[in-house]
Amino acid sequence: MDMESHDYGGNLCMPWFGIRRPGLDYYLSNLNLYMFVMSDITKYGTKHNIYVYDERAAGKDADALCSLRFAHYIRRFIKQRNNGTLEKRATYLFVTMDNCVGQNKSNAVLQMFSLLCIIGMYEGVICHYLEKGHSHGTPDVGTAHAKRPLKKNYYVPEDMVQEMNTVTGINAQYIDFRNASKTAGKQDYLFRSDWSKFLSRHFKNIPYLEQS
Repeated sequence: MDMESHDYGGNLCMPWFGIRRPGLDYYLSNLNLYMFVMSDITKYGTKHNIYVYDERAAGKDADALCSLRFAHYIRRFIKQRNNGTLEKRATYLFVTMDNCVGQNKSNAVLQMFSLLCIIGMYEGVICHYLEKGHSHGTPDVGTAHAKRPLKKNYYVPEDMVQEMNTVTGINAQYIDFRNASKTAGKQDYLFRSDWSKFLSRHFKNIPYLEQS
């Protein structure tokens, strides 16, 4: 069984001035960077997969999460196939998430996990929602570790992500929305919209969510 914990880390501002902020920059509108953390806690020694993108690429809604999660699992599936370990992959996925309705506790997110089962990646997906309030979960640990080396000025997101990857257990990736026009073989633009419209064609809504 694959066991993971998902959550957003605290936003980062670009440019990043560490713990100091010049007075001249205080009232400017800085570019927000979002950090979505997918902590793999299957084996001893947690690995934190961190997807960093800015507010120009996408928000923090169900569409963004479905895009990030689906791309993450597809890449894992392809890696297992290329390594010849596809037959040894886990048959079930256990995911812990917080109770945010717009991000996690929605029909689109649960239907996307169902899609993983339909296409044969898993036999079943178990979604466990934590108690309301700040969860203080494993992704928070990954966020703290990733921010620890950011002690100098950074003016482009790629430099920040490169610094994050110097920390053991951190696998950070910056998703550049400007890569949408690049050809296959390079990093493709993974954000897609209208996940709800697509998934509702193939899956029924969850009755419990309709009542809540």
